[in-house]
Amino acid sequence: MLKNSILFSPVKLGKCVIPNRFMRSATYEGLGGTTGLPRSVLNKKIEDLATGEVGLIVPGYVYPTIRGKASPRQCGMSRIADSQVWEPSVDIIHKKGSKIMFQVCHGGSRCQKNVINGLQPIGCSPDPNFPGSREMTNAEIEDTIDSFVQSSFRLQSIGVDGIQLHAAHGFLLSSFLSPYLNRRKDKWGGSLENRLRIVYEIVRSIREFTAPDFLISIKMNGSDYV
Repeated sequence: MLKNSILFSPVKLGKCVIPNRFMRSATYEGLGGTTGLPRSVLNKKIEDLATGEVGLIVPGYVYPTIRGKASPRQCGMSRIADSQVWEPSVDIIHKKGSKIMFQVCHGGSRCQKNVINGLQPIGCSPDPNFPGSREMTNAEIEDTIDSFVQSSFRLQSIGVDGIQLHAAHGFLLSSFLSPYLNRRKDKWGGSLENRLRIVYEIVRSIREFTAPDFLISIKMNGSDYV
């Protein structure tokens, strides 16, 4: 009876067919090296999920720019080398029949100065829970949008099936969406349309500059706990 369950039937997302309904959601592994490249044990862990026939695999969050690095052992997607190191694993996963997306996250105000090479943490608005951060300029927001787009280029170039935008847990995109954390008075804050603008622009730009079959998804939380 179990093998006849809908859990084992394929599901189509756009033009992408995922072989079953099992998804490994992104979970921070802490297995990146100091330069943002994955350690071999992480590649093996992700490949093993395909051996176990998990239909859709999403490794733990990667940062699009060094200024968005949220954790010391987090992997990056800000350089060509960051994507190229994953290419053999992507090939293995596809040969085993699974699909893979990467979750991309900018830590925003929650970044630590010592993790982002001594730079000052920047976010949507100054976060009272994370003193020392400052509000992003318009130019920095535009650069951040571009960093997500560039990450999507790198992922597409190695055959990854799509990207997942991390817009939860108070990280950068989440803070823009939140009427509590977003205190801006410009086009990036205030109304719902303005608070959504950064996510809309990221999605629009990724869709414009990637192939039609490149998947775009988003992670959101049900509660901000504020």
